[in-house]
Amino acid sequence: MAEDRQADAQTHRRRWPPEGFRGQTALTLAIFAVLVVIFHRPILLTVGRKIALQYAAKENLKADFRLEGNPFSHLTIRNFHAFAVGPSGIESIDIDNLDLDYSLFGFARHGLSRLFNDVEARSARIVLNPSNAPLRPRPPKPQLKLPKFFPERIRLIDTTLVVRNQLHDFVAEHVDLDLSPRNPGELRIETLQLPNGNGWSRISAQTSYANKNLIVRDLVLSDQEQIHLLSVDASHIEAKTLSININCSIGGGQLSGAAALTETKSSLDTDVRVTAQKVSASSLNKFLIPPEGSLSGEIEQLSLNEKGVINQPRTWSGAMSLRINDVHRPEINFDRSVMEISVGQGRATLLSADIVQDKNEFHLRGTIELPSTFEEFGRTPANLEIAGTAPDLQQLMGRFPVQLTGSAEFAGKIAIANATIEANLNVTANAVGFANGTVDRLSSTLRASKTDRVGSDRHTLPGVCC
Repeated sequence: MAEDRQADAQTHRRRWPPEGFRGQTALTLAIFAVLVVIFHRPILLTVGRKIALQYAAKENLKADFRLEGNPFSHLTIRNFHAFAVGPSGIESIDIDNLDLDYSLFGFARHGLSRLFNDVEARSARIVLNPSNAPLRPRPPKPQLKLPKFFPERIRLIDTTLVVRNQLHDFVAEHVDLDLSPRNPGELRIETLQLPNGNGWSRISAQTSYANKNLIVRDLVLSDQEQIHLLSVDASHIEAKTLSININCSIGGGQLSGAAALTETKSSLDTDVRVTAQKVSASSLNKFLIPPEGSLSGEIEQLSLNEKGVINQPRTWSGAMSLRINDVHRPEINFDRSVMEISVGQGRATLLSADIVQDKNEFHLRGTIELPSTFEEFGRTPANLEIAGTAPDLQQLMGRFPVQLTGSAEFAGKIAIANATIEANLNVTANAVGFANGTVDRLSSTLRASKTDRVGSDRHTLPGVCC
C-alpha cells in the first residue's frame, strides 16, 4: 500500500494542471514570436537570396547581389551582376540599385497587376540575346497573354537595354523615365537604335501615368518623324483588357492607329483601326526590321478595321481599303493601285484590286475561305479572277530577261481546293516582237497545277497555239 501511494504521488507531481500547460505554451509562442521579430528579416532575406540564385542557375546565369529591406513590403537590391554561363536568352544584367515596393496582399487578391507599387532602378544595363535562348518544347496550343507588369509608379535612371540582332542590335541607351500617377513626367533617351540600323540621339518627350494610363506626348525623332501621342492604357488590366493608341507624322503624312486587346482563355481578342494619308512608304523602312528599301511609293490613303481572335483567322471581320502610288521595285513596278477587301463570316473577299502601269492595266478579284490557324493558309478553298490589258508589252517586260514588244490581253482564274492550286489563263497577243523575230498573232491557254504535298508537284502547259 505504501508503495502504491508513493507511485501515485510521483505521477501526480509529473502531471501539469491545464492552467500551467497553457501558460507554458503561451510563453513558448511568445518567445518564438520575439525571435521571429528580431531575426526574421535576415533569415528571410537569406532564404530569398538563395531562391533567386537557384532560379538564376536554372536559367544558366551566374548571379551575385546584396539584398536589403523588409521581405513583406520593400526590398532593395544592390550591386546586382549576372551573366550567362550556358544557353540563355539573357546575356548579362548589371544594376547598381533596384528598389521594389510591393504588396503581397494585393498580389494574393489580384495577381501580378497589383503586386508592385513602386519600382526604381538606377544605373542599370540589360543585354538580351534571344538567339542564345535554350530550345524548349513548344506547347501544342501556346496561349497568348497580355503583360501584367504595370506598377503604380516607375522610375528609371540611367538605364540601358540592348537586344542582340543579326543585322543591328536594338539599343535604348541612357534612358531616364519618370512615370508617376500624380505628376507629369519626362522621357529622355540619349541613343535609340532600331534593328535595321536607323537611330536617333538626344530625344525626349513628356509623359503622364494617371491610373496606369501611360501617355507619351511630342516625341520628336526628326522633322519628318514625330510621335504626337502614344497611349498604353492599362487602367483595366485586371479585367484583362489593354488599349493602345498612336498618332504620328511619318514621311510628310499622318498615321494613326488604335487597338483594344482582351485576353481570353487561350488567346487575344482584338479590335484594330488604322488610318494613313500621304505617307511615304519608304519612310516606314526606318521603323521596320527588314533592310531599308523594302518599301517604296506613297500610301495615298489607308483605312483598316479588324476584329477577331488574333491567331484564329476564321473569326476575323472587318474591311481594308488602300491607295498606293509610284511603287518601283525590281520585282514589281506600277504607277498606282487601288484595293478593297472585306472580311466576315469566315471568308475574305477581294472586292477589287486595280493596278495601273502607264497604259497597262490589271484587275483582280476573288475570295478565300479563312482557316482556323495561320498554318492552314494556302490550303483552304480560294478563287481568284485576273484580267488585264497590256498595250505596251515592252514596258511590262522591261524588268524581265526576256524582252518583248507588242500588245496583249489576258483573263483567267486561279483556284485552291484540297491543298491543290489550279490555274487557267487565256492570252491573246498581237505583233509580238522578240529577239529572233515577230509573231503577228498569238493565242494560248496556260494551265498549271500544284499540290501542296512533298513529291507530288506537277505542272502542265497544254493548249498553246498560234
